[in-house]
Amino acid sequence: MPRKVDHRERRELLADALMRLAAERGLEGVSLRHVAAEAGVSTGMVQHYFRTKDEMMTFAFDMVMDRVRERSQAELAPASPRELVRSLLLQVLPLDETRRLENHVALAFLAYAAVKPSIAAGLRTV
Repeated sequence: MPRKVDHRERRELLADALMRLAAERGLEGVSLRHVAAEAGVSTGMVQHYFRTKDEMMTFAFDMVMDRVRERSQAELAPASPRELVRSLLLQVLPLDETRRLENHVALAFLAYAAVKPSIAAGLRTV
């Protein structure tokens, strides 16, 4: 019987590998092949989930934004405006390894989008 695969989990595994590489090499130094090696999977598997590097980078950026949003919402029960601003700032400061990686990828992605009109167009809808 075929094994059931969690496609979202696989895509997140690849996006996490992309984030680690982007922190080390920058986004321009990352390829589908590098992500496959970092994640310990075949290049074919990466290509199965992401047709292009831009598609993979967009997914990773969206994943980072979702994680920040989830953490913020968990901390933001009824809060004063001051607490709200403080909580949001804590999410974007590199206070731990996770946030450092996420911030590095988010900033690199925004810089990448500045020279890639197709990527920038997608950001306008966020």
